[in-house]
Amino acid sequence: MKKRSILNKLKESKGSTSLVFVCSVVLIVILSALVTDIGYVAYERYSLSRNVDSIVMSGAQTLADSREECIVSIKRKVSGRIKGVSEMDIRISENNREITLLVKKNIGYIFLRYVGFKDKQIESRVTAKLSNVTSYTGISPVAVESAELSFGDKCKLTNSDIEKSKENDEPVLKIIPIDTQDESFKTSFIYGYRKKVHLGMNLNAVSGGSLNIDENSVDELIYKCRHEPLCSYDNYTLGCPRIIILPVVEKEDSSLDGAMKVVGFTAFFVERGNVVKGLKDTITLEGRFIRYTVKASTSDGMPDFGLLGVKLVH
Repeated sequence: MKKRSILNKLKESKGSTSLVFVCSVVLIVILSALVTDIGYVAYERYSLSRNVDSIVMSGAQTLADSREECIVSIKRKVSGRIKGVSEMDIRISENNREITLLVKKNIGYIFLRYVGFKDKQIESRVTAKLSNVTSYTGISPVAVESAELSFGDKCKLTNSDIEKSKENDEPVLKIIPIDTQDESFKTSFIYGYRKKVHLGMNLNAVSGGSLNIDENSVDELIYKCRHEPLCSYDNYTLGCPRIIILPVVEKEDSSLDGAMKVVGFTAFFVERGNVVKGLKDTITLEGRFIRYTVKASTSDGMPDFGLLGVKLVH
């Protein structure tokens, strides 16, 4: 009787162990599926957020030129980059300085759908705010005096005292070469001045006539653009080397090489130009002022010379 009783207990123990094992396996499978789907949803949220941020940044840069093109560009990029979009909403402020994009998409669970969980909807909303640039690293070492700028019209910039606007000819604006101190003027002209320049900062004009620049420097700058098709003022690739950033200044005094206070920044698309060496080296740049957007520090309520920075607000 005792032996039979022990055998029965062993059988019961084995049955209980098997049941516990099966339940444990089922629980592990469910937890693994849950963790996998949670990770999948988190990745999809991250991917959606990154895409929406990138699209809004690109759209904001287009918004500086055209409200309609901005909307078309955003819709095209959302359609091309984000699959399964269930809802999209684009809102632009009346002054064209803020753009908000909301994108919703449906995603299907990998494992949980087999136990009755339905598709999940995720969304991302971001606002891009355009404001005036307050500081910039990489300016061209020539400043333009504060004035009302005409965007998109042909214009000539020069430091020559002889060149003047003629009737029925493109306007000529005076530029002032900046003292780049221990940095080569030519290097700063072709690649951008490596020091940060900010509003309220005083810049000094180059004293004397020599600019330490080669006669082919303007061509060298233009030929750095290797985009296909070649960039133009109304169809360019962001970051094209032919787009130079100029500080807008007000003279602190009337001396030729006196301090100049930075009051803003503007962008100029270089179409052609030349450097003439002589007793006074002269630079002439022909092109157009453009409305342009960069990644830089910004602030509201500043003078607008066409250069804007983008800040994302989630």
